[in-house]
Parts: sequence; structure tokens; C-alpha cells
Amino acid sequence: MFINSPNDDFEIINASISNNNLNLTIEYSGGCGNIYYDLVTSDDYLETSPIQKNIRLAFDDKDNCEAGIEVKLSFNLTQIQVSNNDLIILNLDKWDSQIEYSY
Repeated sequence: MFINSPNDDFEIINASISNNNLNLTIEYSGGCGNIYYDLVTSDDYLETSPIQKNIRLAFDDKDNCEAGIEVKLSFNLTQIQVSNNDLIILNLDKWDSQIEYSY
């Protein structure tokens, strides 16, 4: 699912974590149709110290309009927590910096 999920064009304006949620602000061209989005992760954790997880926003823009639309999204991260760890480094596709997820 990580590789095969929709990957229409968008830009991440901001990415942050609070209360076990990854909060994203994205911008895309649209405004007159429906969009689909979901946070998808790779199956494996990278065996580094601390561990790392590759994630990305699956984005399907079934919208052929071209207005600049900004959307705020939030995703609960508790499902990716690993027992005996309290920190995961997130590698978010289309975001230049790694994100530290402490729990």
C-alpha cells in the first residue's frame, strides 16, 4: 500500500506532532471536486537507533480545477508505536526534515 497508493501532486507547508497526532498543512491545485487522502506507512521499521519509519500522504485529487487550496489534516500515530521504545523518527515523503515522534 505504501508504494501503490495514490500520489497526486501536493506540497507540504507544515508538519508537526502534538498529542500523538501528525498534523499536516498541505497545498494543492483544485477547488471543484473531491479529494481522497490517507497516511500510509512502510511495513518495516528501519533498524537504527532510534528506530525510523517511512511514511507518506496518499493523495488522490479527482479535481481538475486549479485554485490554490490549503488543507489542514491530522492523523493519529498510536498504531505505529512500538513497545519498549518511546521514540520513532518519521521520514515523511515530500518533507525535508525528519520528525521526532516521542510517546
